[in-house]
Amino acid sequence: MKSEKILQGLNDRQKQAVTAPLGPVLVLAGAGSGKTKVLTHRIAYLISEGLFSAQNILALTFTNKAAKEMQNRVQSLFPNMGMPTMGTFHSVCARILRQEIQALGYTKGFVIIDDDDQGKILKEICIQRNLGAKFPPNLFKNYISMAKNALQTPDQMDLPIDKTVMNMVREVYAEYQNYLFKQNSLDFDDLLMLLVKIFQAFPDVLSKYQNIFKYILVDEYQDTNHAQYMLLFLLAIGSEENVGLRNLFVVGDDAQAIYGFRGSNLRNILNFEEHFSDALVIKLEQNYRSTKNILSVAQEVIQINKE
Repeated sequence: MKSEKILQGLNDRQKQAVTAPLGPVLVLAGAGSGKTKVLTHRIAYLISEGLFSAQNILALTFTNKAAKEMQNRVQSLFPNMGMPTMGTFHSVCARILRQEIQALGYTKGFVIIDDDDQGKILKEICIQRNLGAKFPPNLFKNYISMAKNALQTPDQMDLPIDKTVMNMVREVYAEYQNYLFKQNSLDFDDLLMLLVKIFQAFPDVLSKYQNIFKYILVDEYQDTNHAQYMLLFLLAIGSEENVGLRNLFVVGDDAQAIYGFRGSNLRNILNFEEHFSDALVIKLEQNYRSTKNILSVAQEVIQINKE
């Protein structure tokens, strides 16, 4: 497919994003400005120009619906070619862990527990510790999730909560994690945290995936938490021992962060230029969904809420 065909139907800003040079790129785009189109056409452009093969491209989203939509759009552009690796952060991490988790003492057949199972395990731990109704399982569940999204083990746990409560949570967290390990089980947050730990502790494993995923794209970057940021940093930037290619293309809205319940950090997008001083920043300002009146009101609200 010729790049001219890929660029058809795009406005000037979208074309600038799709044809951007390699290296770190931040695309700021509100709802309705063509974010998904930019991402999928960027992938098509990279492949059609011979810059990367499909198997060397990784595209990450936050929902299965968004991942499926991206896959369908790319497939419509490339019906007879191999597909890049596309999926949610958690699904892609799970796939990699199926190959690499033995490094941490688990086996490849690990079980991913759901919220109900997590609640039952924590309830049993709370009963055994006689914690009473004042400290329900959900309290520990939320704090453990916060710690994992911040890449904190029980020993490293440092949350902005009362020290007495934190010591109690730390003990429950340690017992909970020990139980999961013995059962060869992971919870949802482990999928990210454990993969980051593997990449940090085993440079050869990190190098392997840096060589596989040479170009990384992220949708809804404003919703990333610390664990997700570190995953991207390790793959794209790397370490002194494993220097990455710095090919990170992220799309986000600095006025919107919807995944706060999983520890998303809006500063990941606000500070992108600080983290990547050579980043190209592109703003997609044309909106294809909202009317001018709705858009003007929305911009006023956003302006009021700016720091």
